[in-house]
Amino acid sequence: MKFAKVVPIFKQGSRFVCNNYRPISVLSSISKIFEKCIFNQLMFYFTNNKMISPKQYGFRPGLTTSDCLIDLIEEITSSLDQGHYVVSLFLDLSKAFDTVNHQILLNKLKFYGLQQSEYNWFQAYLSNRKQQVYVNGGI
Repeated sequence: MKFAKVVPIFKQGSRFVCNNYRPISVLSSISKIFEKCIFNQLMFYFTNNKMISPKQYGFRPGLTTSDCLIDLIEEITSSLDQGHYVVSLFLDLSKAFDTVNHQILLNKLKFYGLQQSEYNWFQAYLSNRKQQVYVNGGI
């Protein structure tokens, strides 16, 4: 459950530049099912305890990037209609997942009420993971 087969998928640009590939982790079917169950339980907990902002669109069932854009446009037009100035800052967080600090994540889960046994499970699951990169069908 802690092993991933990593396959580089070409995005754009030159095929000779490593940064033009996106790593995709291929997990076992059991891992995918297990992770989906954990996701559903956490989402249920966070939703029922109103811990997720209504402005959080990513990884939420029934919400899309289009919903986010519609909300943004409504906010901008409403502010302009009221005579306010509108300033926006857009950040590219495309590689944000790759930089998640596991200890900070664990601390946040504990802060938001995760019990010690669940905390220990997440800590074990996130540590000592292994991966192999497969290119053209081989290691």
